[in-house]
Amino acid sequence: MREILFRGKRADNGTWKYGSYVEQYGSKQIYLKDGMDEDGLDRYHVNPSTVGQYTGVTDRSGTKIFEGDILMCHN
Repeated sequence: MREILFRGKRADNGTWKYGSYVEQYGSKQIYLKDGMDEDGLDRYHVNPSTVGQYTGVTDRSGTKIFEGDILMCHN
């Protein structure tokens, strides 16, 4: 069973955030489980075009590969 994980770039500063993906009232957000708000979640508005789901595959150095990643192959 693969891990369900999403990634998206924050709309305000462009840093990557990882967690559960939620679209609420047309606002795309990444929710992280270890947060500090009233629901116990950190919420980040993300650029919708940057959201991708973890594929369940890692590269040879163990980095998780997400949908939309560009990969380079060496022969």
